[in-house]
Amino acid sequence: MRNGSITSWYSHHLLFGRDHFIVRDRAAFTSCRVYRGAECPANTDHRLLAAKIKLTWKPSTPTHQQQPKYDIQSLLSDSTVADLYTLDVSNRFQALSLDEGDVESQWTAISSAIRESADKVVGRRQPTRKPWVSGMTFDIIHRKYTARKQGDHKERNRLKRLFEKSAKNDREQFLNRVADDAEAGMARNDLRAAYRAINVLGGRAQTQLCGVPINDASGVPCKPEEDILRRWAKHYEQALNHPAGSLCRKLDDLASDATPDTDIADE
Repeated sequence: MRNGSITSWYSHHLLFGRDHFIVRDRAAFTSCRVYRGAECPANTDHRLLAAKIKLTWKPSTPTHQQQPKYDIQSLLSDSTVADLYTLDVSNRFQALSLDEGDVESQWTAISSAIRESADKVVGRRQPTRKPWVSGMTFDIIHRKYTARKQGDHKERNRLKRLFEKSAKNDREQFLNRVADDAEAGMARNDLRAAYRAINVLGGRAQTQLCGVPINDASGVPCKPEEDILRRWAKHYEQALNHPAGSLCRKLDDLASDATPDTDIADE
């Protein structure tokens, strides 16, 4: 840039200088220049200095505390966990004294008892990870999170670069395994491996029959899909197939003795 485009004031000794904007972030400036032809309204030797700034508003953080996410799937699928949770909640409710106090304090006591039982028996839901992330890469994620909490930005940046490299290698190995399985399935005329590879590579999750676990007649959850389909077939067979009903002579006698309604016209 020429010297005349950045100098904003001059003196009689021809010593040019620069005016400055004081900001916190230089990246906010999109342009900054001196207008040599513009005349200022006051008697001054400074030229007009103009700048364009792009401001980004930081979203406000929510003040409320995020509710914990519990492992509801284990509570629904495991009967032992459900029984322990029911017993623990019952014991805590028996120890509560809800006769005194207002509604808010009673609700606080009840919700605290339920949350404490869930923390003790059910546990928190573990975060799900990608199927191609290895244990070593997952360990790097935890170390990077610890470094960020401790304020060690240098170690965090180093672990971030290491994570990107390790995750890239893990994903390449995972895709190679999926492709090898699909190729082996095509060689033996097994199209299931090929369709499974298409669903994985296309980003579509495998469809499930139901989000809620299906229990058999004894109350035990059905694990394989064949048992679930067999249980549904047995359920509809019992619900829809009934023996023929017996004749009721009392209803027949009432129908024969009933008099027709004269207000209803015959069509």
